[in-house]
Amino acid sequence: MSEGVKFNKMSVPSYGQTTGVSFGASEVQLSSSGPRIMVFGGARTGGAVNELWSYEQSTGDGWIQMVAEEGDTGGFPRARTQSTLTSIGDEPQTTVILFGGYVLNIGPENDLWQCVVGLDLSSMPVPSWTQLQPEGSPPEKRCAFAD
Repeated sequence: MSEGVKFNKMSVPSYGQTTGVSFGASEVQLSSSGPRIMVFGGARTGGAVNELWSYEQSTGDGWIQMVAEEGDTGGFPRARTQSTLTSIGDEPQTTVILFGGYVLNIGPENDLWQCVVGLDLSSMPVPSWTQLQPEGSPPEKRCAFAD
């Protein structure tokens, strides 16, 4: 059996910031300091959100909400649930791709977004979002359930 990434069961403290109860897109990746979980969007009591969060057990920082720089001209994905989030980058920065999902009062989407996040933990990671316009016909709009 090969050695892989191991996650230890742990309790998240009841203080400080956490992402709240939500369901949406998440992704696990490796960084120089160990495994990281990234979460985008989800639905909470107040509705859907377009927040990007990161959790790294090894840094001791716990949950960090990554907020784009003011004046970022790339725009932001609309708040949504049930989308995909896939890491395609490598350190010192990572790139995640967000696809589809369910946008409240609109329905399923098939838009494609790229987010580049610097992974230097000596400073706050800052995401930069860009909506992609790839050639060809995109997959049908989709989310976790049918309309």
